[in-house]
Amino acid sequence: ARGGWEPAPLKNTEAPVIGRQMVGVVARGSGARAVWLRGSPGSFEVVKAISISAPPDEALGALIRRMRTDKVPVSRIALGIPGDAATLRYHRLPPVPDWRLQLILKYETEEMAEKSGEPLSSDALMLEIPDSAGDDDVHLLGMGKEHSLTPMIQEIETSGGRVSRAIPAAIGLAHAYFGSHKKEPDETVLLADFGSVESHLAIIRDGRLLFARTVSYGTGEFDDLVARRLDLKIADARVVRERVATGRVPEELSSGVDATLRSWAGQLGQLVASSTTFCRAQTKITGLEVDRLLLAGEGAALALKAGKNSEGMPRRVEALSPKVGGEALPGDAAEWAPVIGLAAAALDPRHRILDLLPTSFRKRREFRERTRFLWGAAAALALAVAVQLVAGVVEQGRAADSRNTVKEWKSRLATWRSDEEAAARANQKYRLREERLREEVLTGRFHAEVLDLLARSLPDAVSLEQVRGRRVEEEGQVGTELELTGYSDNSGGEGIEHARILQAFFADRHGSWRSAIKLDDPSDGRYPFKLTVSPDEAMPETTGRKTVPGRGGRRP
Repeated sequence: ARGGWEPAPLKNTEAPVIGRQMVGVVARGSGARAVWLRGSPGSFEVVKAISISAPPDEALGALIRRMRTDKVPVSRIALGIPGDAATLRYHRLPPVPDWRLQLILKYETEEMAEKSGEPLSSDALMLEIPDSAGDDDVHLLGMGKEHSLTPMIQEIETSGGRVSRAIPAAIGLAHAYFGSHKKEPDETVLLADFGSVESHLAIIRDGRLLFARTVSYGTGEFDDLVARRLDLKIADARVVRERVATGRVPEELSSGVDATLRSWAGQLGQLVASSTTFCRAQTKITGLEVDRLLLAGEGAALALKAGKNSEGMPRRVEALSPKVGGEALPGDAAEWAPVIGLAAAALDPRHRILDLLPTSFRKRREFRERTRFLWGAAAALALAVAVQLVAGVVEQGRAADSRNTVKEWKSRLATWRSDEEAAARANQKYRLREERLREEVLTGRFHAEVLDLLARSLPDAVSLEQVRGRRVEEEGQVGTELELTGYSDNSGGEGIEHARILQAFFADRHGSWRSAIKLDDPSDGRYPFKLTVSPDEAMPETTGRKTVPGRGGRRP
């Protein structure tokens, strides 16, 4: 399907987890963080926590390299998805069979993909809404934008890592609470993870997730307010914000900062109120009120300071500090709660997550998991055969039964091996198709670049009649070249020189391009010529080889 729909568990039933350890990874602002988590809900321990500072487009790659240096596993990564790369939608539906529910959500995903014009990965989760809220089921549908997710995952894989799960940050935040906090009866908790440009929220009641969302609100708004009120640069405003969080504001700035903090706290109160109202509308729980606000993320300290002095806030405003054992976290535990929650979400035995891993990466993961289980089955089979052989030696009377058992298991093993080989061939087919598409993109890019150079820098003494593209294929190798046909003005006796200047133009412009020119006898005061240009310096001549016409056209 264009929407990239993959069937996923729709009921909150017991589901097998992929292991007892996972590494949560999240990139935000000017850095990235990773937590190696081990154990199960209620008994998690941090094996290693890493934080780095790097430009946004290099943060994930730098983090993976640091993890490999520190001996942190890089093959079990739960990646946190930012708000601009995923969409969360709610659907109220009457109870229907799973197969019909999957069709409904599939069509919803395909419709959104059609509107956006890009492929979407998707997953769904049925929320545990109390029966008193109505007869309908409430489903949370997550849709990941593959054009945003794919570069992030490719950056991780290029650096040697492997993403097992791609989870929206708001869902990971909920699991930071599930895995370590004591649930009080009838208590409604609002979790808020504050970043610089966006914040993630989740509402939980009686240990059940009711609501999750991402909003474009964070500490960046506070920086803007401080910069405008105190006439500071943004960089200086960030320094003031850090001092506000630690209570070290200079006396001469205290009055202006206090006013700014009250203004930002008012926005925070409005965010809490709007999220509560939105949750009531989606769940139909009319009397829902937030009893406690738990703050996490890089802006937790600032929000905690603002929340305790703001009207309209819940009675209890606290930091979300995960209760985990193991290595001490480097810094405030509340700042590490979101990334800890991502790893805990991937280890949840009830599978209460949204996994928005793009379809191509999900198929690779499933192939790897099937291969691993196949080898495990083969090992178990070998052990079973050995046991049967020993039993045949000890008990002569059961020799015939033992032979039949061995024969049956050998047949099964042959079938499994055949399935494995077929899967490997299919995988190779997709890999070749991917390489071919990459070659097509490179060919088109070269053609466009040559035409652009000619449009801007074609000598006045040279006129072009035709630009014709051509691809050469030999022994699995593909090359491309352009053939330029035209005339060089010889009215001043410099026709050959003009043509040579055009040839040298490509060689001087791109030292790795190959260019060759062939001049015919002059006629009508001009030299006809054919000039071939190719980005493949070592591409063989096309005589006697298979050629495929490319795009061409006449140019004045």
